Amino acid sequence: MNLATSPMRKFRLLVENRHGALLKIVGAFSTRAYNINSLHVTPDQDEELSQLTVTLRCDDRQCELLRKQLMKIVDVVDVQVESVTDEEFITRIGNGGFEDGERLLRTTR
Repeated sequence: MNLATSPMRKFRLLVENRHGALLKIVGAFSTRAYNINSLHVTPDQDEELSQLTVTLRCDDRQCELLRKQLMKIVDVVDVQVESVTDEEFITRIGNGGFEDGERLLRTTR
């Protein structure tokens, strides 16, 4: 399965809010040549933790391998993965200034 036709996945990570944690996590994606479609970081209710949401394309096997690699990072407390359709992804990020939402949908495929 080629990456362009792989399903969109959303990784939700609970991470200890430490210096360099984001660099380690993003490094896990970049060393495996994954293209991150979106990245959102927000502090959790407890200021010692942050929630990361990373959206990218990968198949089931790649997804599980990546989840296991992320869990090996000391700063990562938990990882949850869910599938996201292209339409859901576009709805969540908005139309990005495009007049026609279909035009954005074509650019994400």
